[in-house]
Amino acid sequence: MRYIFNGVEGAELFGIVSLVIFTLFFTGVIIWAFRADKSFVNRMKNLPLDDNSTPTKKE
Repeated sequence: MRYIFNGVEGAELFGIVSLVIFTLFFTGVIIWAFRADKSFVNRMKNLPLDDNSTPTKKE
């Protein structure tokens, strides 16, 4: 399985680029999670338990 990309020029670059993209995305999600509005997080957290509410825009 590891010999599949041996004939591809620049194959090592694909691994590096995909790792960088994943790291940037993961870091962005972590930053968003810590900076998210706490009332929005609490509303979304309780949403599956509340049968009568629907997600609405922030007021």
